[in-house]
Amino acid sequence: MPVLQPVRGGTQFGAAQKVLGSMGCATSKSVGPLRVDGGDELTVLLIRAMKLRDADFIGTSDPYAVMRVGPCGSKFEEKPEETERLTCTVFDTTNPEWNLAVRFPLPNGANPSELELHVVVVDQDVFTADDSLGEARLTVSDLIATESKSKSTLITKELRGSKATGVIQLMVGSAVESTCLQQLEARGSEDDPELSWWSSLGQYWSRTSEDLEYSLNGVKLLIAQGKEGGLPFPDFFFSRATTDAAGKRAWHGGMVPGDTVTYVDHADVAGGLANFVQRLGTTNENAEVYRENFLGFIRLTTVGWPELDDPAIALSASTEVHAALRPVMIAVLGAESKFWSRETIAASTAAFFKDRTKIDVKTDFEKWLCKDILHGMLLGLEITDSEAESFMKMRALAAPLGESAMRTKIVRKALGIDKALETKAKFLEKYKKILPVRFKDEVAGLSELHMKILASALVDALLFAALPSVPRMIGLCFGLQYSQWGVDNLSEDARTLTESKLWTYTMETVRRFPPVAGFGYRERMPTATVKDTDGSPYKSEPRVFLSILNTSFDKKVWGEDADAFVLRPDGHYHEKMMTWADAALVDGDVKHPNSHQCPAKDLSINLIVEMTRAWLHSTVGAEAAAAGTPLNLNVWKCSQDPKKIRITGIGVASEFTLERASP
Repeated sequence: MPVLQPVRGGTQFGAAQKVLGSMGCATSKSVGPLRVDGGDELTVLLIRAMKLRDADFIGTSDPYAVMRVGPCGSKFEEKPEETERLTCTVFDTTNPEWNLAVRFPLPNGANPSELELHVVVVDQDVFTADDSLGEARLTVSDLIATESKSKSTLITKELRGSKATGVIQLMVGSAVESTCLQQLEARGSEDDPELSWWSSLGQYWSRTSEDLEYSLNGVKLLIAQGKEGGLPFPDFFFSRATTDAAGKRAWHGGMVPGDTVTYVDHADVAGGLANFVQRLGTTNENAEVYRENFLGFIRLTTVGWPELDDPAIALSASTEVHAALRPVMIAVLGAESKFWSRETIAASTAAFFKDRTKIDVKTDFEKWLCKDILHGMLLGLEITDSEAESFMKMRALAAPLGESAMRTKIVRKALGIDKALETKAKFLEKYKKILPVRFKDEVAGLSELHMKILASALVDALLFAALPSVPRMIGLCFGLQYSQWGVDNLSEDARTLTESKLWTYTMETVRRFPPVAGFGYRERMPTATVKDTDGSPYKSEPRVFLSILNTSFDKKVWGEDADAFVLRPDGHYHEKMMTWADAALVDGDVKHPNSHQCPAKDLSINLIVEMTRAWLHSTVGAEAAAAGTPLNLNVWKCSQDPKKIRITGIGVASEFTLERASP
């Protein structure tokens, strides 16, 4: 996932404002309406740029592009903001491949010869403001004429501007859709699914202004997540927040357009979590709040849950269903589970390193977790490497493209949706067979309906919670030690990693690079009257997001060094962390039916700590480690130059391997 150095508390794109004008991310305006009535529109596939100027002192450029349509000859910032479309960043290249498909509805009665497509290519910088790499202007009438000659003509346009070099290549017209999806299918959505969902597909498949704004926010969030060091990730939300009369700091509007508010301060997030669980009631009828089909800030569709009568992720379960399933999830995943312990995890991590000579940081931890821990240790199921890989590819079911796109044959084929659903059906059958046997006592008394929902909920917990976060944190614990960012930014005690520091090092890694972004819910009690699209009034049910990731960077709680990677007193992590929705407890009881703190908190911490411990032991031996000997990085040689290991808001963004050095 995920890229732009902000001025802290200011605009995300910094001095690039001079190039991109009002595109700056400090505020977010609603985009204009999209026509879906067959009116004129320009369809564009921005494929690539070639031979760009190398604008970086270290490495090559990290280009992204922004497009708008407006009057010929006007400045970029003078063109309507509602026409803005945005690629994600492609790192370390002067020949980026974007493959961004977009649609530009044209004003009624507009003269195409008076309108132009304006493309600006920008280098995203780590330490300085982003640089312009050049711009190109293409008259809409010329683009339409090109399409009339050929449905698949590739257009090459030279970039202009100070020090600009190179060209962009694009396509217009009816061939755009099939070409974009063919390229996506060939690339494989599992490689970097978030980029594919939001950048390559989201903007094109948006059919309403709200969908488009959501997709654009998604791309901007991905850009923020991908910035070196990760600070633009929380700044994405901090920079959009304003303080109201009551002193609460919040982003009004939020990732999802409409009657939405996103709280960013630690006190408001913690208070919001505690308040939410108190308002759930005992039934759906008396609950004042409810959760929608969201995974953090990702809006899901019903496509991924055909096995359920109410097709949605388990996080959105009703009060009654949640109360029925919570005890089972706690029994299986919780701290007192009889299905895992620190000792059994330690044995598994030791086995991971036994006789191993090479580690692929991107894939090996995922495969170990999926196969050996989640299915083997917890569920008692033996699965093959191939089955584990198929399981992990089901993440495409969480693509936030909207119902219509996810039900379109060509999109389903490109994302592998039908294959993912076929895999899910097979795993659900495995789970249904094992549940009454392995968890006989835990599921006693559950109805047939609840057993079906439980099987689906386990898939969700493993696929969308454990697998994205735990391997990412393990990868960070390793990658921080080898990367240049780690050399420059880790405190000295974090650089000399010993056994006594493992828990603290793990917790600081989780705090500084939070794997959980947000917690959302909706008010069941309408509080405001708004107008529908046809002008008729109706009662709005406000949507609330609590930005969990921002709580790790609140200086009122963590101090002025909240942005730094510093090993802190253990008590600070116990008292202040919100990563696992820690404050979502009823009377401090994790087992309470209405509590929503992550049931696998202790399990996830132990998995990260014990894998890091096994790594330490593999370099110096268990006895020496117990005596305080620090990690020896020379035992495992890194395949990547430290400067090329990118540490971002979502983890280690660079592929690298570790190879055991010869004795």
